[in-house]
Amino acid sequence: MACEKLAKAHLIHQGGDPAAFQTSHAYTAKTLDIVIRYELTIRGFKPRQAAAILSHTKRMAQEIELLAPAVKRAGQRPDNCEYPWEDNNGQVHVPLDWSFIPSALLFEPAGRTLLKLIPAAIDRLLH
Repeated sequence: MACEKLAKAHLIHQGGDPAAFQTSHAYTAKTLDIVIRYELTIRGFKPRQAAAILSHTKRMAQEIELLAPAVKRAGQRPDNCEYPWEDNNGQVHVPLDWSFIPSALLFEPAGRTLLKLIPAAIDRLLH
């Protein structure tokens, strides 16, 4: 949720209309890497390290966006973090019993760095 709100805040800070961002979750995958790229730049990360973190950020942002049940996945990813779902074999799954990919991605070194950069970006946009 913080990543989604951060992406929207960045777009509003760039002059976007806040009302335009109220009805969609589809901003994280397109915007989070832009925000994180800026944070990496102002913090002086070396290009190779920054590239690895940005690659991880793009993957994480795509997975975060897929968590929203309203996001259509062409039937390929019925999992979502809000409601139970039925797989192709008729088995019902509940979010509580499911390991979502973003959780695992956060434990990778780039994921830990991303977790530090997100509040820094939020703080920068607030001041």
